[in-house]
Formats: sequence, structure tokens, C-alpha cells
Amino acid sequence: MIMVFGSLQRVAPIPLVVFTGGEPTLFLREVLATLQHILENSDTHSRIVTNASWATSLTAARGILRSLKEAGLGELNYSVDDFHQAYVPLTHIGYAVEAALEFEIPVLLAHKSYPGSRSSRATYEALLRREIPKLEDLLPEEYGKHPLTISSGNTLPIGRGAEKVNPLGWVPPEVTEDRWRGPCNEVLKEIVIAPEGRLSPCCGLVDRSIPYFYAGSVLEQDLLELLEIANKSVLYNWLALGGPSSIMDYIISQDPSIPFLGKYVQNCQICNEIFTDARKTEVALGGLEAMAGTLSIQRCLYEAQRSLVIEKWQEQDVK
Repeated sequence: MIMVFGSLQRVAPIPLVVFTGGEPTLFLREVLATLQHILENSDTHSRIVTNASWATSLTAARGILRSLKEAGLGELNYSVDDFHQAYVPLTHIGYAVEAALEFEIPVLLAHKSYPGSRSSRATYEALLRREIPKLEDLLPEEYGKHPLTISSGNTLPIGRGAEKVNPLGWVPPEVTEDRWRGPCNEVLKEIVIAPEGRLSPCCGLVDRSIPYFYAGSVLEQDLLELLEIANKSVLYNWLALGGPSSIMDYIISQDPSIPFLGKYVQNCQICNEIFTDARKTEVALGGLEAMAGTLSIQRCLYEAQRSLVIEKWQEQDVK
């Protein structure tokens, strides 16, 4: 991980590094070493997303969090919801939050819901005996004023258990097409590196067995080379400029008999639907050559507009 961070540092300043999983504390020694390296060699902020399964007591929680704090950890996200609490008792969350606040490590409770879910913000307010501000209700300048917040989102029916549920039943009634139509705001902006070294230029929410979302391995290729491959990819640019819904529309235009769910929690679900289905994938990849010219023009226009925005920012800084 230290090698990867050093490679990224040579490319551009890194505002944030997030250790997530799976459960990153299973590799606690490596995480601590990387945090220490980041602390000593950069101004990068750090975050860990964890299920707090290690907080079996307040003493145990203090032991883990003391070492993370000393290594330079900036903030904690605890994954909390019905799925996690089926295996991680609520008491663990209570110990983990109490210890984190003792060490002045900001905590976000990252909660996911689905139709009929039992846990809610009220569950964790009762557990911790305090009101917990909702992150989405705060202004950016208010974030640092609250050491404990909670966010709530909808669970995506993606992954090993998805075939056991009706995905349409998991789309909240208030969700409209605006939630999943349009460009993807994550691809080519976030970099995810899997434990085995595979680099993905997107948020990584889709099924991790899908090969099209990995540019290669940072253990086998130069990082700059992998980023260049991703940046020039017609598929990634299609996702960034048109979004998964644009690819879906193209597939339907080529073969209207191909069925789609038509309702989604958000756009990652469309990507997953396309690239876990052989026929949909075949049509999508078959359209890359036809879309390349249009996407190149759109990318040029985007870069021109971005340059103008940067120039305006620079002018304001000078003033």
C-alpha cells in the first residue's frame, strides 16, 4: 500500500485516502504502516470504513483506536444497518463510537436502508443516547462542528445475494429517473485499488468479478500507464460523459428485445445489470467503435469548459 501511495503522490496531490473493504482492519498492521507513512510524508487526509467487529469491549475498542489515532487516522466511517448488525452486535458500535470520540476521531455512521428495514437513525440515537445530526442536512462549513454524524442511503441489490431478491422491490417509491440517468460522477475521478493490486477508475460498487472495470494491476504495470489506459478508454469515457443509462439506451436501440429492469436505486445498478449479462455486454462493447467519435468531441468540449473554469478560479485568486 505504501508503494501505491508513493506512485500516486508522484502523479498529483492526493486529498484523501480511504481504507475500505471487506474489512480493512483484518490487515491492521499494513493499514497502520501506511497511515504512518501518509502522516510523515504528506498532507493527505485519511479515512477507514469498518464494521467495528473488533470493538468487543470498550477496552478492545480503545486499544485499536489508540493505535489508529497515533498513526494519523483522520476519520472513521462505521458501516451500520440490518445486514451488518446481523453479525456485529449493536454494543460493538456503542463501544467503537465512545472510544473514537474519546480520541477525538470524527465518526460517520454510514447507514443503508431498504424497503422494510428495521434499523434507522432512531436505532443508533437510542443506542448512543444522543441526537445524531444527519450529514445530508448539514452545510459544508458545519461538518467539522459535529464529531458524530449519520448518513443514510438506499441499499443496492448488487452482489452475491442479489439473485435472491426482487430488485424492483428495493427501489424506494420516491426514487425517480433523475437518480440514475445522466453521466457517472465517479468514473475517472476516483481510483480504487483492490487488495490484489487491480486498479479501477470508478467507485467500485459494481460486482468485483466484472473485468471491464479494471485497467490492470499496479503490481505489474506502472501507475501512470494504467491511468493513461483508463483515461483513453472509450468505455470509461462513455460512462463519464453519458452514464450507464446512455449505454442502456444504446443497447435498446440496437436490440429492443433485450429486457431491462427499467427502475433502479442508482446508476451503478445499471452498470451491474449490463456487464453481468453476456448479451447486453456484447452489444455495449460492440458499440464502442461507433461511439468513439462522438465521445471524443464531447470530451474535447468538456476539457475546454474545464480550462475556462480553472482560468476563472485563477483570476479570482489573483484578485
